[in-house]
Amino acid sequence: MQFKEKAALRDTLVTSLNSEELRDLSFDVGVDYDALPGDTEEGKARELILYMERSGRVDQILSWLNKNHPEIDTDALAQETASAASPPAPDLPPLPGKAEPQLPTRRVWKYVDLAIRVEASPDGGYTISTRSPQGEVATQAQLDIAEPVLAKGLSGLRAPTLAPASLQSLGARLFDFLFADEAGDLYQKTLRRADRNLDAVRLRLSIGPVELSRLPWECLYDPRLASFLAVRGRFALTHTVDVSHPAATPAAIDTWRVLLLLSSPENVPPLNLEREQALIERALSAPGAEGRFKVDVLTNPTLPMVREALRQQAYHIVHYTGHGVLSEKDTTVLGMPVRADRPYLVLSDAVGQAALVDDTSLAQLLASAPSVRLVFLNTQAGPGEALLRAGELEAAVSMRYPITDRAASVFAREFYQGIADQLPMEMVFTQARIALYQELGAASRDWVSPVLTTRDE
Repeated sequence: MQFKEKAALRDTLVTSLNSEELRDLSFDVGVDYDALPGDTEEGKARELILYMERSGRVDQILSWLNKNHPEIDTDALAQETASAASPPAPDLPPLPGKAEPQLPTRRVWKYVDLAIRVEASPDGGYTISTRSPQGEVATQAQLDIAEPVLAKGLSGLRAPTLAPASLQSLGARLFDFLFADEAGDLYQKTLRRADRNLDAVRLRLSIGPVELSRLPWECLYDPRLASFLAVRGRFALTHTVDVSHPAATPAAIDTWRVLLLLSSPENVPPLNLEREQALIERALSAPGAEGRFKVDVLTNPTLPMVREALRQQAYHIVHYTGHGVLSEKDTTVLGMPVRADRPYLVLSDAVGQAALVDDTSLAQLLASAPSVRLVFLNTQAGPGEALLRAGELEAAVSMRYPITDRAASVFAREFYQGIADQLPMEMVFTQARIALYQELGAASRDWVSPVLTTRDE
């Protein structure tokens, strides 16, 4: 459905239905009206149409109108919908996917980029450089990690269950830091441009100072929209890394090979690894994806086993599920030293006990495996910056905080369904986060945890 057809359907809903009928329509097609982004009936109607289009169910809106408002010419709307051209290709090629175009089951967004770089300034504050197609500005700002709003919000994130009001305050403070003065004006202009064209916004964050890189930017909260940006359907939040070497031009791949690393050594709490494996394999063998993915599994692997697997076979996706360690101070975990701000994965040693592998070792391993495009660490591992600085990786998915077994399964299920549909990486990632938000609730820390890191190119 092209812009004019979506606009016509939106106008039909707004002019022909009152607020209660619009709620009834949402309820009858299985959508939570209050969870739809937007503050007006027009905004809610627009987001409902886009949501139903992504799931291939716009016809349910037309059927509802035909039943409840027979005076509306739904046949004309249906004809316009059927005759609409396919949406334009996204700016970023889907990862993974074949070179030839496919028919996705969900709408592929076209993104408008809003790039933000934060660096320390000589006066003890920060310089924020903001760039979008609407312009470029540089502003100065202060942020004290110890200030009450931040301290309270960060303290709340230490527990698996959140106080939503505290998280909103934390997210609003981070939003005010990034989007004050001219940066805020540029943000609004960028959103208006995207809204006019029914596009999405891709917020690309490059946070230099270590003390700021620890902060949960995934909970950015726009008070005007009354929404966390990371769970808005037409918004993608990613972290970017400057990479000294350019990525090689990716070759077309007929069969994507996935290496699953399922790790639960004897001396750590057990995990339901079989469930996540089954969900991933089911998603990658769904109708339309058959034959395009080949999944290999290593259970309780040692580091040499992973090294040998990557040497023997050209894998494109490496997925790790297990325990992770990330501490803000030097400490000891499982009898082994852990350095501050360095993520570790828990693999096995030769006798089945836990062995910690830091991100530097993992990055060195990936540097020798140039076929790997994506690394997915379904455990606490912080942003995957070190991984992208090595090898030819295009993206890394990781978790900022520990997540539950259920959250790991939900996120992996939704993520690989999007991968199987050959959708753009940012859209796959955002939809998986939204699934966490909707299925586990706003009070769960799990939806804040996922981090997507890509190259800054």
